[in-house]
Amino acid sequence: MFSIFSIAYCKSAIKAKSSRLTMIFIPLIFCLAACNSAQSPIKQPPPEFTKMGLSGLIVKKLILKNEKLYAATDQGFYLHESDEKWKLLSNENWDIYDIVVIDHSHFVISYKFRGRNVLSQSTNNGESWVDVRSNFGLHNRNLQSELNEPIFKLFYDDGSLYGSGYDALAISSDFGQHWQKLAGVWNGFARGTSLLTKNTSSNEIWYGGQGAFENPILRRYSETDLSLFEVSTIDDVLPVPSSVKSLEFSELFPNRVYVSGEGGIVYSDDQGDSWFPLHVNEDSRFYFDFAVFQDIEETFYTAGWNKNYDRPQPLIVEVSRDSGINWESFEYKEDELFGGVYSMAASHSESADTLYLGLYKGGVIKVDFSLK
Repeated sequence: MFSIFSIAYCKSAIKAKSSRLTMIFIPLIFCLAACNSAQSPIKQPPPEFTKMGLSGLIVKKLILKNEKLYAATDQGFYLHESDEKWKLLSNENWDIYDIVVIDHSHFVISYKFRGRNVLSQSTNNGESWVDVRSNFGLHNRNLQSELNEPIFKLFYDDGSLYGSGYDALAISSDFGQHWQKLAGVWNGFARGTSLLTKNTSSNEIWYGGQGAFENPILRRYSETDLSLFEVSTIDDVLPVPSSVKSLEFSELFPNRVYVSGEGGIVYSDDQGDSWFPLHVNEDSRFYFDFAVFQDIEETFYTAGWNKNYDRPQPLIVEVSRDSGINWESFEYKEDELFGGVYSMAASHSESADTLYLGLYKGGVIKVDFSLK
């Protein structure tokens, strides 16, 4: 930090007459360095971490909708009430694959229970559930109480429910009873999908996961011309074995999509023809989810999981405020914490960015980044 004295010294040194060049050059460098240091950007304060409960559960999905926070776990579906208190909205023995919140009281859920794969629906805020008789995974329209293959991922948009299984992508207009296969094959030779989303502006559905040989799979289906594009180059930047986990569309860069998975976060500017690293690592650390807020530049928030099912690990939140060029890490230190992140929900305001992190056996933790 420089003072008024240093400015005066700089000016006087520069104006002084001397036969020696160094007497001018050295004070000038000192003055410029002082001015540059005064203009260096101010770092944001470290975030505030708050435990929100559900410790011991695998929080597979967090949904923030209508100012309510929902959590889908390996032991049921929950609504956050206050502090570390949650209300169980389903059977606690349901191991949930995925869920969509249609509105404040209408939910459709895909889960596993006692070896059965089931699709269920509630229209009264979880007070009661009705199993959906469905033909998902079948070549005919016969309805069964048990799904013929799991619905790993669900997505809802304007009256249409989308579901993806091992390999197939399908659509339903009656909340999961009758399905029309759009792409892939039923009971395909793959490990299952872990990503399903839709670009509503282009009517393109992106889905993927991991193939039978632990290779990352990503596909793009167009509802406009019914075409399917296989994204075959993503393993150029993600390691093999790997799996894709989450996708976000850019509002600042046309045609850009961001994808996270095992090995980091990557992006494409040509609808998936070619891919480039944004935030990758050589340790095959999983990045199940991330959030991006877009203003003049893009701000990224993410947090990973080291593939370890039985031992604690630190919670490390990673942030970039310049569209992914530079990253800063913040660690939440607590002994015996299962800090690997499985899911994320995020909100943005003028004063703060707030993350809700769903951990593997570690419950939910809120992270507040002050923007003041």
